[in-house]
Amino acid sequence: MNELFFSDYFPQIATEEDIRKIDEMITGRYVSERMKTIYRRLLGPQGILGASMFYADPLGINLLMMERLKTQSASLGYQVNVEDGHFISADGRHTMIIAHTSVPVTDSAGSKKLIGALKEKLDMLPPYISADIVSGHLHTLSNEKVIKRDIRLTIGIAAAGFMLLFLLVFRDIRAVLVFLIPAASVVLSMNISNLMIGSLSYWVAGLGTVIAGISVDYGIHVFVAVRNSGNASKVIGHVARPIMLGAVTTAGIFAAFFFSDIEGYHQLALFSIISIFLSLLLALTILPQFLSKGQWLFVRKEAGEGRDRGPRTRAVIITTVWALLLIAALTGSFRVKFDSDVVKLDGSEREVFQAEENFHETWGGKDAGGILVVSGGSYEEALEKNDRIFRQVKQQAWGDGFRSFSELWPSLKTRNENAVRWNEFWRGGKEEELRRLIRESTLKYGLRDAAFTPFFRRLYIQTPLKGGDGGEFISAMKERFVQRDRDMYRVLSFFPDERGYIDKLSGVAGSHEGTFIVSRKALSRAISETLAAEMKLFAMIATIFIVLLTLLFLKDLKKTLLALVPVITNVLVLLGIMSLFGISLNIANLIAGIVAMGLCIDYGIFMTYRYEHDLKRSAVLAVTISAVTTLIGAGVLLFARHPALFSIGLTLVIGVLAGYVSSVVVIPALEKIFSSPAGSE
Repeated sequence: MNELFFSDYFPQIATEEDIRKIDEMITGRYVSERMKTIYRRLLGPQGILGASMFYADPLGINLLMMERLKTQSASLGYQVNVEDGHFISADGRHTMIIAHTSVPVTDSAGSKKLIGALKEKLDMLPPYISADIVSGHLHTLSNEKVIKRDIRLTIGIAAAGFMLLFLLVFRDIRAVLVFLIPAASVVLSMNISNLMIGSLSYWVAGLGTVIAGISVDYGIHVFVAVRNSGNASKVIGHVARPIMLGAVTTAGIFAAFFFSDIEGYHQLALFSIISIFLSLLLALTILPQFLSKGQWLFVRKEAGEGRDRGPRTRAVIITTVWALLLIAALTGSFRVKFDSDVVKLDGSEREVFQAEENFHETWGGKDAGGILVVSGGSYEEALEKNDRIFRQVKQQAWGDGFRSFSELWPSLKTRNENAVRWNEFWRGGKEEELRRLIRESTLKYGLRDAAFTPFFRRLYIQTPLKGGDGGEFISAMKERFVQRDRDMYRVLSFFPDERGYIDKLSGVAGSHEGTFIVSRKALSRAISETLAAEMKLFAMIATIFIVLLTLLFLKDLKKTLLALVPVITNVLVLLGIMSLFGISLNIANLIAGIVAMGLCIDYGIFMTYRYEHDLKRSAVLAVTISAVTTLIGAGVLLFARHPALFSIGLTLVIGVLAGYVSSVVVIPALEKIFSSPAGSE
C-alpha cells in the first residue's frame, strides 16, 4: 500500500464512524502534535524516504486503514500467501494443494483407493521434499484399522471368558452349545445383513461381542431350567414365555433405531434384531434336544423353597437404602451434560492427528472462527447484500468481533455513498479549518504549509465512481474474501466461533436468501441437536414399548412396576455415576444406555415371573449368569483403544451391573413388602 492509498481509496470506504474520527482530529491540539511528530521523523534516518508519506497524510488517516487491516488479518486465522495462483506459507517453504474428490468420507473402500493413489504419487517425490495428507478419508481408514484391531482383541478375550465361565459353572461340555448359539447367530446375522443392506460398518461389527453377550441369555435360561428340572418339554413351557418376551423387548429397543435417518443406526438395528431372534430360535428348538438331567454344580430347589420367608424388616431396609441411592443419583443426574463434539469419539491413530498438527503449525487456522457466507448472482449483487448484513450486524452491541470484506471494499453503490459523504464533509468547512490549523502549527517547527499540498490536491474524489477492484492490494484481499463458483459469487465474513455469535448470526442469515454459516461449533451444535432429538425419540419409543409389552405380558400393574425396577435403577445410577466422575453424555453412551434398558427389563421380567411359577432359584441363577455373560461381552470393550467402543463398554457395564443388583436384591424385597401382612416378621 503506497502513501497515497487513502487519497485514492479511503474516501470510498470511509464510514460515518471514520468521518467522526477524522472530525475529532481537526483540532488545534491534535494538528500541533501531528506537526511535531512529522518534524521529528523528518529529522530521523527515515525522514528522506518518508517525507512524501508524511506530507500526503498530515492527519495520520492511514493509521485508521492500518488498524482495520490488522483486525482483518487476525480474523482470518490462516497464514496464507497467494502467489501466481498457488497457496504459499508465510515462511515460503510450504505449498498447499487442495484436491476435490467425489469419494464420500464414509466410503471405506473408496477412501482406501483414494489414499492409496495419493500415497503412490507422494512416493515419487524426491527425498528432500516431504508431504502430509490432511483428509477426512484418513480418519475413516484409521478408525477402521483401530476398530479391526479392537475386534480381534475383544473377541479373543470374550471367547476365553465365556468358555471359562461355562466350564467352571456348568461343568458340562454340552454347555459349550450355549456359547456357540450366540456366536453362530452373530456370524449368520452379519452375512444376512450384508445381503440385505450391504457391508456393515466396522463400529457396528465391533459391537458383535456385546450382541453375543445379550443373545446368549436365552440359551442360559433354557440350560439352567432344563438342568434343574430334567424335563425339557415341561420346563420349556414355563420359561418360553419370559424368554420370548425378553427377546421381543430387547429387539424392540433396537427397532427404535429404525426411526433414525442415520444409516449406521439402521445397520445396528437390523444386525442386532436378526442375532437376537436367531439365538432365541436356536435356544428354544435345538438346545433342549442335547440336554438331560445330570449332576449340577448348584443344589436345585426342593419342594416349598419357592418363596423366601425371611423377615420383612430386612426387606424394608433394602428398599429404603435403594430409594435413598436413587434420590442421590437423581439429584446428580441434572448436572450431566451432553458433549456433542464428535471429534472426541474419533479413534484415529496418532499419525493422522500429527499431520493435522503440522498443517496448523505451518498454515495456522487452528483457532479460526466461524464464517458467514453471503451469495449473489453477480459480484456487485453479492457485495451489496454483504454490505446490508455488515451494517445490520455492526449496529448491534455484540457485533464488534465481526469482520467483513465490506470494511475493506464495499459494493459500488456503498462506495459512491461514502464518496459523496466524504466530499460533503470537507466542503462543509473542514478543508479551510484544517488548512488554517496546519498553517498555524507549521510555523512552530519551521515547516512550510505548502508542503502538504499533495493532501489537499487529492482530497476530493470524483463521483460517481466506476467499477473496479481497487488495485493490487484490494485484488489480493479479494482472493481471501470472495469466491466464485461458476456464475455464483460468495463473500466471506469472519466472526468468533462462539454460541452467542452463532445464535444471533443464524437469525441474520435466515433473513437473507443465499446466506449461511460455516462453523465448527455450529456444525457440532447442529449435530448435537439432531442427535439429542433422535435420542429423545428413541428413548421415548423404547420406554413406551417396554412398559406396554411388560404390562401386556404380566397383566398386572404391580408386577409391571416391579419389573421396571432394574430399568429405573439402571438409568438413574448410570447418570449419577457419570455426574460423580464428571463423565459427559455422548452419542456412544446414549446408544449403550438405551440398549441397557432392554437388558435390564429382561432381568426384571424373569425375577417377577419366577414367583408366579415358583422358579426362584433357577431364575436367580439364570439372571446372574446372563448378567455375567453380558458384562463379559461389554466389559471386553474396556480393553478397546477406540473411544466410541470404550464408551459403549463402560456404559453397559455400569448400567447392566446396576440393573442386575436391583433385580436380584430390590425386587424380592419389594415383593416381600407388598405381599407380607403389615407388621409381620
